[in-house]
Amino acid sequence: MTKIRSIFLFILFFLIIFNSNIFAAEISSPSATPRANVNYFLAYPGILPDNPFYFMKATRDRLVSMLINDTRKRAEFNLLTSDKRMFAGQILIEKGKTEEAVIAISKSNNYFHHALGAAQKTAQEKKQTNDLYEKMLLSISKHIELMDDYASFIPKGEQDFYKSERSRMAEFQKIVQKEISKTEKK
Repeated sequence: MTKIRSIFLFILFFLIIFNSNIFAAEISSPSATPRANVNYFLAYPGILPDNPFYFMKATRDRLVSMLINDTRKRAEFNLLTSDKRMFAGQILIEKGKTEEAVIAISKSNNYFHHALGAAQKTAQEKKQTNDLYEKMLLSISKHIELMDDYASFIPKGEQDFYKSERSRMAEFQKIVQKEISKTEKK
């Protein structure tokens, strides 16, 4: 009984200590040519991967994701976490920490992949997913826009990995567009 209580208190401690509020921030584009920006705001990431306590936040995010039973809510949570990781990647690029930024972007893609899987499972459960897929499409469009804007800041040694993550996003975009067209036909 005390073991269960201590596990519960440990989880509760992390949820309380690392409870992150969602803040929106407009991202300015450093590109020289003006273009239409995607009208989507990424959630503020809070603690960044360069913080020594970041591992606790990452552990909390994984734990919370596993504890969510509803597939739609899991998709929404993973999408939010993906947005936070992408914003963290942008901040790290601006700080000159490109290696950590590319890893954060890769983790953003991993969370987006989980969000997409949960959304597809939600659709299989015959639940409404139109608005969820539309939000995912906006999110991935913003992610692609940011990656394109910051590609010139990535050093040569990390370009290949960065490009592979960018193409991974393009694949996600195609899948989401395909899912949207499926739901529109119903």
